[in-house]
Amino acid sequence: MKHFLKYWKHYGFALEFGQPLRFAPSNQLVRRNVAAGDTLWLVTLIEKRLTLLGRLEIGSLHSKRSAAQILGRPLHSATEYAFACPGTEMLGIEIDLGPLASQLCFLSRSSGPQLAPLSLGDRRTVEWVRELKDGSARLLEHLIASHHARGLFCINREYH
Repeated sequence: MKHFLKYWKHYGFALEFGQPLRFAPSNQLVRRNVAAGDTLWLVTLIEKRLTLLGRLEIGSLHSKRSAAQILGRPLHSATEYAFACPGTEMLGIEIDLGPLASQLCFLSRSSGPQLAPLSLGDRRTVEWVRELKDGSARLLEHLIASHHARGLFCINREYH
């Protein structure tokens, strides 16, 4: 099982916070060799801060057409959709990654498997679907678990 950081470009607080994360759109899943059984860690930028929105354990991948049929509605312009494995859907959260963002590392494809730190200075770095190093995935998992244990679900806003 692989873990990927996935930037959610069209995140909308009013529509998605606290809602089950059932699917995630992308144009890069197939190109990045994302498959059923892998995990997407969904992030966005809120007030120029990297924010964790949740985790999606992939049960299946679908084309836009197939996903629209499953959901029964028109979809964004993405060509690929990852759907959560039934029973694993978590509610959308907002956790400011703050200083932890610089600790996230992913595997670099440019010159073989090597570690590269996440660079927030270049928005393109975040917007890619990037494979995370195992230690980075464990860090995110621990972060979610600790916030759930304390009953904190929205760190960037005044909601708890």
